[in-house]
Amino acid sequence: DHHLSSDQGTAAFSRLHSLGQSFGAIFDMPELARRVAQAALTLGDADEAVLVTAELAPFLPGVRAVRGATVPLTEDDPVIALVAGLSGPVRFPQDEAAAPVGPVDDRPAMYIPLEKNGGKTAVIGVPRHAGGAPFADEERDLLLGLGGYAAMAIENAQLYQQAVDRTMELSLLVESSNAVSSSLDL
Repeated sequence: DHHLSSDQGTAAFSRLHSLGQSFGAIFDMPELARRVAQAALTLGDADEAVLVTAELAPFLPGVRAVRGATVPLTEDDPVIALVAGLSGPVRFPQDEAAAPVGPVDDRPAMYIPLEKNGGKTAVIGVPRHAGGAPFADEERDLLLGLGGYAAMAIENAQLYQQAVDRTMELSLLVESSNAVSSSLDL
């Protein structure tokens, strides 16, 4: 079994905290998705990571991160069917019986739903290479922590976008009101 030493665990949780704080300053959804997927890749000590959206598709595209790159997910990616029915974290092979759909392949993997206000916003998936070590409890906890930070950052980015949209609508209303007012003065 693959466990973190005490020093490794402390360093990993410190890195997680720093990542979580950095997410709070990102309001661009595609950039946030990229950063979350890259963080999952690093914290999960994996070869790739995915962030699959639930109902946020227009705001937050699904992405796949590999070392040094992030690419959009395609609609027919098999991981999308797997994560759609998740109601809680699942580790393959440990929690295979609890998953609504079997693993995408035979690699060890961890899937963490991101939930905010009772709804699932997205899922982080971290598969390892075939024959890689299963995820230890400490690694699951790190990825759960990342999921918590990511869910808050996604909600903040949504609220920011709604505020920007509302400000734009109000400025258009003020312009229209001024135009009507000046034509009435004439």
